Amino acid sequence: MTAPLNVTEDQVRALRAGLDALLPDERITQLTEERDELRRTVEYFDAQSRRRRDERDRARRIAVALEQEVAELTRRLSEIPRTEQCGHDDYHDPHPSADQQNVSCPGHSYEDDE
Repeated sequence: MTAPLNVTEDQVRALRAGLDALLPDERITQLTEERDELRRTVEYFDAQSRRRRDERDRARRIAVALEQEVAELTRRLSEIPRTEQCGHDDYHDPHPSADQQNVSCPGHSYEDDE
């Protein structure tokens, strides 16, 4: 255990004067204000970072929802029977196989091409 220090009032005054010389009240006030300003700046940028992260997350959720909607609409479109002209001629009725590869047109035959 350490023995208590015996310090005289003169030593205490000298110590306070030395500390005041190193860090006068004005400097302590200035450092405190700078610290508070830095704290506000950090808080501001933290808030901005959170806001940007939230916006990015929201944009990702919207993009996923749009991709799902496009997939659903594409699926629904593919289920609609197609009845365009097959391109062979303008004289037969439209039919669903018009846009399918390697499916022969029921409206004509190769013999018609000769």
